[in-house]
Amino acid sequence: AAGGKDDTARLRSAFRTALARDPKPAELTALTTFLAAQRTTYRAAPAEAEKLLRIGLAPPTSGDPAELAAWTQVARVLLNSQEVITRY
Repeated sequence: AAGGKDDTARLRSAFRTALARDPKPAELTALTTFLAAQRTTYRAAPAEAEKLLRIGLAPPTSGDPAELAAWTQVARVLLNSQEVITRY
């Protein structure tokens, strides 16, 4: 895994960064399952991974597009969670 961390460590770190707390066991399980599903989806459709990675201002990163797309979706889920979004 990138940065020498396994998926669980990376998920915990992403969760702490986005939500300023550790994930509950059920949240970690859900994210692990979601990550695996996204990897499967993007490995089966590499053109969709490339398409996702072209979105945004930064140039595409190097590395496995399916892996990067799967982690992009994990970040999207975290950043769109109720705890992160401030509502007025």
